[in-house]
Amino acid sequence: MSIFAMIRFWVALLLPLLIDWFFWVGAIRLWWLWLPISVPLLIWAFFSYRREKKEEAAMANMLNSQKMETVPLKKEFIT
Repeated sequence: MSIFAMIRFWVALLLPLLIDWFFWVGAIRLWWLWLPISVPLLIWAFFSYRREKKEEAAMANMLNSQKMETVPLKKEFIT
């Protein structure tokens, strides 16, 4: 999954614009609000994206290791 597909990323980018639109404040007067809102949310989105990628890699590694482990079948012949 790409970071651009994460809802957190888009919330971090669009939340200040939504606040601007809601309060009818010009974007020029809103520059001081952009950083305190967006930066922590973007950092959160980035680190949660990295964590999810690590979890996906660990899951894929676990599944691959389970496929590699083969149990030899004992063939018993009845004589």
